[in-house]
Amino acid sequence: MSSDGKSWDELLSLLIENKVAPERAERILEKLSSMGTLEYLAKGTSFVVLLLTLPDGQKRVVKIEKDDISASGAASKEARFLEIANKYGVGPRLYHYDPDERVLITEYFEGPFIIDFILEERDAEKIRNVVLRALKKAFVLDEAGISHKELASPKRHIIVTREGPRIIDFEKCSRSRKPRNLSQLVQFFFLNPRSSIRDKVLWAFGLREEDLRELPNLIREYKVSENRSELFKRILQRILANTGFCKNGDMVLFSQ
Repeated sequence: MSSDGKSWDELLSLLIENKVAPERAERILEKLSSMGTLEYLAKGTSFVVLLLTLPDGQKRVVKIEKDDISASGAASKEARFLEIANKYGVGPRLYHYDPDERVLITEYFEGPFIIDFILEERDAEKIRNVVLRALKKAFVLDEAGISHKELASPKRHIIVTREGPRIIDFEKCSRSRKPRNLSQLVQFFFLNPRSSIRDKVLWAFGLREEDLRELPNLIREYKVSENRSELFKRILQRILANTGFCKNGDMVLFSQ
């Protein structure tokens, strides 16, 4: 019996219903069940996602690639990009990848999605801290040459943990000479009028519409610049200008 009340047979049926071949689903469940208890977490275009709780209480995310043409290669691709991202301290840690069964076991992050966090949080400083750290991680991905491709509207792709925001879901990543992860997040947080959190973010940073006039130009420069570190610094200076964190043009340093 899994810890969420689903029996082994129910989990097997769930995997099969979500396009995991029966024999493969059985093999995967047998291996996972020997490691700990299982719960169903979610399903997406390419994966069925389970939560594995180890005997010592530690939790892991298990992503099982579907046997569907639209999912083909998703596990291999995500494993490859997680290995790269992990070298830069970004993304959930990849603990195990089984290329034969097309299964990944990764770090589990506990916390709300970033949109829910910002909408519910009343402390402006906490919102600023989360937004700044998310921007820093997006910049690190840009420097690593990884285009995440899901950060233009990161509704379920950034989780806010006790240690800060964590970017997840690397299945659609690609290599790019000019990734736009940072520019996409800046657009989402500060410039997109359809963003559900924009007003809250502007409030947290003490920004008015007139304070944002320079930001689109900075983003355009960032996209084509060979010195992205300097443009990143200028972007941060602009969004922090009204918070008291910038002095004499110096950028506030903050941890990843």
